[in-house]
Amino acid sequence: MSSTKNNPCSDSRVLTMAEHIGSFIEYWGFKQVHGKVWTLIFLSPKAVDANYLKESLKLSKALISMTIKDLLHYRVILEVEKDKPGTQKYKINPDITNVILDVLNQRELKMLVEIQAAFQLLSFAQSKKNIPQVDNLRLGELGLMVDTAKSILEAMTHGSKVDFQKFETIMTLRDQCQ
Repeated sequence: MSSTKNNPCSDSRVLTMAEHIGSFIEYWGFKQVHGKVWTLIFLSPKAVDANYLKESLKLSKALISMTIKDLLHYRVILEVEKDKPGTQKYKINPDITNVILDVLNQRELKMLVEIQAAFQLLSFAQSKKNIPQVDNLRLGELGLMVDTAKSILEAMTHGSKVDFQKFETIMTLRDQCQ
């Protein structure tokens, strides 16, 4: 069997699939290249090296290297033992549920913490000086939405039971623009 290093993927259907998954992944805040690289690794019957990815996707060594580093950071892919010449190979992390939960915990939860901090600053400012562009009732609703989203995400990423009762309360907001 020839090595992936000398046999890049050239099937247009596989590369089209990688392109589409890349676009989907990009929609969720990653780079398109992350989805393309993941797809090739996922579809490969054996672990692949960076050169296989570089040649298949016709991308620079630097871009492939940075992409692999990112995917390893989020534990989307895993390193496997090096082959005899010392070339590092990669495979997908088969625990997709934990991959998704890890990404939500590392990325989205951090964003919600930042949103919560910004809300607290705005709320404090509003209590000291009434900002005419801010409706106090809406500000409270926004705080409830942020807290609820954070609570749900924390419960999901820590394996707790998610109670959507609180979420249903905020799903119907009053219409203030009359």
